Amino acid sequence: MAAARLERINATNHEHESEKPPRQSVNRRATKRLVHVRFFTTPRELARLTKQLAILLETGIPVLHALTILKRQLRTGVLSEALDLLIESIERGETVADGLKKSPAVFDSLTVSLITSGEMSGKLPEALRRLTLHLERNVKVQRDTLNAMIYPCSVLCVAALVSSFLLVFVIPVFRELFVDLGAELPWPTRVVLTISEFVQGNALTLCSTLVVVAIVLFRALLSTRGKQIIIAICFSLPFFKDSMTFGALARVTRTLGTALQSGIPIITALEISTKTAGHSSIERTLEGAIREIAEGHSLTHALQTSSVVPSMMIEMLDVGERTGQLDTILLILAESFEGDAERSLTTIKQVMEPLILAILGTVVGGFVLSMYLPVFSLGAFAR
Repeated sequence: MAAARLERINATNHEHESEKPPRQSVNRRATKRLVHVRFFTTPRELARLTKQLAILLETGIPVLHALTILKRQLRTGVLSEALDLLIESIERGETVADGLKKSPAVFDSLTVSLITSGEMSGKLPEALRRLTLHLERNVKVQRDTLNAMIYPCSVLCVAALVSSFLLVFVIPVFRELFVDLGAELPWPTRVVLTISEFVQGNALTLCSTLVVVAIVLFRALLSTRGKQIIIAICFSLPFFKDSMTFGALARVTRTLGTALQSGIPIITALEISTKTAGHSSIERTLEGAIREIAEGHSLTHALQTSSVVPSMMIEMLDVGERTGQLDTILLILAESFEGDAERSLTTIKQVMEPLILAILGTVVGGFVLSMYLPVFSLGAFAR
């Protein structure tokens, strides 16, 4: 009787186990998604994760237990799935770096290289601290760039909304008034009335076009080629060229300095830095430097013919190579370039604020004035 009951319990357990989705299939789907997903994990989230992981490891908690603790704090999402894959890889006996390689959309090549170096040297918490500092600096640069762009974009959006409201709801009221008066209208008024009629007659088409443009821009940001085109356009704009160049140099020098500081070979460090540049000229310069260094030349010699690398940077790199402190010099250069980029963005903001306000005042004020010109004309005629 007991044996029969045990068989029924085992059969029930097997049924329940068969109803559960296999973990391997879930991980396979997650792996496919984590290879292709972009922009769903921000540097801020990664910086928080690496900082917390470094703290847990420094207190003596094993890496698997520490990752499990961090996984419980995360809500469902791409980063949570990446940690699932990482935990499963470690449970199978793989290294942390091997687990990170399975989520290239979340963990870039610099992260993998720094963790590999930290594991090989037995200084994983120190490597995580360096990675956290690198990510936090990137977050600061991105935040400064975003703050510089928020105000002008907001003002332009407000100008577009106010103008649309005037063209669709306010100006048609004046049109009916002018038709009733039968007076000859000044040319600014006729132009504004024509624009209003066009907007009203093609409102659906214009809205659809805006939606399509927004979708195309969003998809472009999610693709490598689209990002390259958008970045190239930004680099071609006079206002943003300097700040974008300083930002690219800051990313390259900080990435290269952080990689060298962690013991990564210079050619590998340059290959990683090339991917973070976001600047076609700097990327070509670094690719040429990789070839020259492979032939036995120094980094200073490889970069000194480039037109995008400042002479000050060449001089400091030469000092760093001669004194054996290249990583320190690169991090100092990164601080300098980040300051230059911040000052350039501040200047852009100071210039654009009055310019945008002038455009807003001209557009909205022009619409309002064009509607009152006939009224002023009629008043003068009545006197």
